[in-house]
Amino acid sequence: PVRTTGATAVDRFFTQNVLHPDLMAMGISGLLTPDVTCFANPIKLPILQPITPEEHERRWQTMVSILQPFDAVQVLDTESLVSRMIARVDMGTWGHTALAAGNGKLHEMLTSGFACTDVSEYHDLRYRIGVYRLPAANSREELPSQLPIEEADARLKYGWKTLSVVAAQRLLRLRRQYPFMFTPNDMAIHTKLKLIHVV
Repeated sequence: PVRTTGATAVDRFFTQNVLHPDLMAMGISGLLTPDVTCFANPIKLPILQPITPEEHERRWQTMVSILQPFDAVQVLDTESLVSRMIARVDMGTWGHTALAAGNGKLHEMLTSGFACTDVSEYHDLRYRIGVYRLPAANSREELPSQLPIEEADARLKYGWKTLSVVAAQRLLRLRRQYPFMFTPNDMAIHTKLKLIHVV
């Protein structure tokens, strides 16, 4: 029988997410079994529609006002070949991940290594951003990677090495072994993080 309860969430899951194979498998499983937890927070990998500069600024100001320590800040740099290629090869939305550290700072891995960056560095129309948050209280023990924050960021290193490994895994259909590689889109799909805002 067709379930009517939660039909809106189911519809959003299949129409507003990028069609990542893992995500679609979760959705189909949710339709065929009593476990519908994947539809509780239906948007994991949002399809990024074009927005005006005014709307971008409004969303940015909202993001700055709600950002909390340990939020995952997922980024697509629309002018970066690496960022766009990671998102495309990984069949997802995002090409980079940072972790909010509080006081307007982000912890992230760049090609130059670990960095503590001011969030204002991403205040530009070229960046599309998704803020993901754990439903539980913030603590290091509850981070989705279950690793210290610096080590968690190291697993999400941003650059050509990441792109090459992800491309090989996807093209050769290799089984992904975490912590061997954990991409920004894997984090959005396979953790309890909830998407709370998109810029």
